[in-house]
Amino acid sequence: MSIQLPSHYLPTMSKMHELHELHSTQGFEIQDFPTAVLPPILGNMVKEVARITQTPESMAGCLILGIISASIGKGIKLKGHAKRVTSGNLYILISADSGTGKTLCAKEIFKPFIAFDQDRLNRWRDEELPELLKSKIRFEEELTETRKELQKAPTTKEKERIMNTLVGIKTSIASTKSRINQEPRLYVDNLTSEKMAHLLSAQPNECLASLSSDAADCIEILAGRYQKKDNTDENLYLKAFSGDTCRVDRVNGSAINLESPHLTVVWLTQPDKVRQLYSISRFSDGGLMPRFLVCDTGCEPQERPVVPEEGISREIESSYGKLVKSVAAKYLGTNKTIEIPLSKEAQTQYTNFFNEVVRKRRSGGALADVNSYAARWEENALRVGLVLHVAQYGTSADLSNLSPETAQGSIKLIRWFNDQQLRLLESNRENQRQEKVKKILQLIQSEGGKTTVTKVRRRRIAQNAEVARALLSSMVNEGLIEEEEISPAIGKGGHIQTIYRLKK
Repeated sequence: MSIQLPSHYLPTMSKMHELHELHSTQGFEIQDFPTAVLPPILGNMVKEVARITQTPESMAGCLILGIISASIGKGIKLKGHAKRVTSGNLYILISADSGTGKTLCAKEIFKPFIAFDQDRLNRWRDEELPELLKSKIRFEEELTETRKELQKAPTTKEKERIMNTLVGIKTSIASTKSRINQEPRLYVDNLTSEKMAHLLSAQPNECLASLSSDAADCIEILAGRYQKKDNTDENLYLKAFSGDTCRVDRVNGSAINLESPHLTVVWLTQPDKVRQLYSISRFSDGGLMPRFLVCDTGCEPQERPVVPEEGISREIESSYGKLVKSVAAKYLGTNKTIEIPLSKEAQTQYTNFFNEVVRKRRSGGALADVNSYAARWEENALRVGLVLHVAQYGTSADLSNLSPETAQGSIKLIRWFNDQQLRLLESNRENQRQEKVKKILQLIQSEGGKTTVTKVRRRRIAQNAEVARALLSSMVNEGLIEEEEISPAIGKGGHIQTIYRLKK
């Protein structure tokens, strides 16, 4: 039977008690991006780009973390608790309205990475491609001569030998053609998983970055633009974040097997596209959105100052460009991985942060309803820590342990990103809570006007008694229901029972 609740029983927006307790005492007021924790080369560049593009430092700050992450590739990783190895690839999503400087900001931060990619491609075209083409011609000439030999072969045995030789030559031609078609590249934009898998497989170390100053198409593809029915297209992104083995089936052609794909994502987009990602439950439940570090810049159009601004300092821009290119040259293109340990003090800081979060993730805790998101916080802190470490030491990063100062800086950055994440999740969390409240009100009416903690739990409105009690207590505080304690009958044992009724 459908139950129509009186309008005054519908839940109103409530304060998210303890939601922000872990990070700040100022509610959902988002603090400025902590540029000061960045190594000087990055911090100076962030301030310069923010100045000339008239955008918040959060935009350039997030972008620059993403580019250093992309430059690291698989070349260097962290070895932490229980010898667990963590990569430095980040998934970063930045939102800002159109016309507020996204493209200008991204252009300045992406510039050295894109230049390095182009230089690498030019060298390949000038040096390696001609040799590959020569090899192809030689193999084809050898194939022609061998076919002539086959026609003249006097015996079956000799024909069999020559045919085996032909197979070997054809295999060499196919391999050479494949190498000719596999231009080296370090970044992509809006691609389907099928195309992304193909390009990852074409790179010797299965490493790529997805960079976009307008990721609307990237997000639409993720949401299932080219998929059947209501399917989404995030599986490769899940695998390539952690480096898990992945098989991608192609509609036309054989399947692509990736041994350890490695992807960095740096996307800018409009706020509505970020909301779209968070609105797709599969992206949250399946783990895609918890992997992302998300930033809502709150960017507003800015008036231009009367006195013209100077351009970016050449010294600052040059230092940043040299860092990106040298790091990419040493770590991104290699097939080797160097594992660096955490210092003892740094390990302690990450452990303390991890335990702090775990306590809030437990049933009834402030983060219990966003457990899948909070579960990624320490891992992302480690990833950011590696990025800061490499930015600090450049090509010497593999010679030093990650310091406690770097660990502290990475945890501060992650707390900032977590504040952003929780603010974006706030409406979803409140919607989920309102849905539970509505179910409880319906339960009360169906049970003759009253209910208990046990009944709420048994109906699976709350996962356990502690959560059910907290939810019912919050409804009492909001004036939606009232509680009544009923003592056991005189002469009979038992406990005092708490009954919850619709408020009269």
